Amino acid sequence: MVWPFGKGKNKQAVEAVPERRAAAEVPVPGAWDAELRGVFEALLAESGSLGSSGYVKGFLLSRSVTEQALADWLGRQEGLALTQEQRGELRRLAGLMRGELGATLGAVAGPEEVKEEQGQRDRVEEPSNAEANDVETLINRVIQAFQAGDYQGAVKFVELATQRHPESDRAWYAKGELMGVFQQHEAAIVSYDKALAIQPDDHDAWNN
Repeated sequence: MVWPFGKGKNKQAVEAVPERRAAAEVPVPGAWDAELRGVFEALLAESGSLGSSGYVKGFLLSRSVTEQALADWLGRQEGLALTQEQRGELRRLAGLMRGELGATLGAVAGPEEVKEEQGQRDRVEEPSNAEANDVETLINRVIQAFQAGDYQGAVKFVELATQRHPESDRAWYAKGELMGVFQQHEAAIVSYDKALAIQPDDHDAWNN
């Protein structure tokens, strides 16, 4: 199965944890790095006026920045200081954009935080007992929620998959992939290690 979460970037993300793996980062010229940061900050400031993917593309074109360049820059950032309002705008923009930039914006924004109120129902429909008893069904629900931009739902289903099926290497591998996208690198490594403990010849988990 091709995992849609990190699109091949989780290996680099996990390697960035110095305690576990040493990874060489591709140097970015300081001036270009500062320019991309400025573009990202301007994108946040003007996000309210960007109501479609065409507006976002035009915004980037006017600043001579490609979608790939911005996605690559965002993928290298860790611990961006963002308000909940800014994260919400990034989720909205992620829903507008397709391809790697949309996925990266969603990953940077992270799962939506939902306030718990009495009588409030989760946005994600609870799986039936039959669904919860089948690990492949749960993993498919993780993927569907992520692709729909429902990051909270994706996290919920992957947690359910590992809780109900702790013996499944695929459940733990799915969690590792998802945690890597959300830059939770330690959690990703723990999940990959559990997948390897169950299935030592899982080459995908080894590579991540």
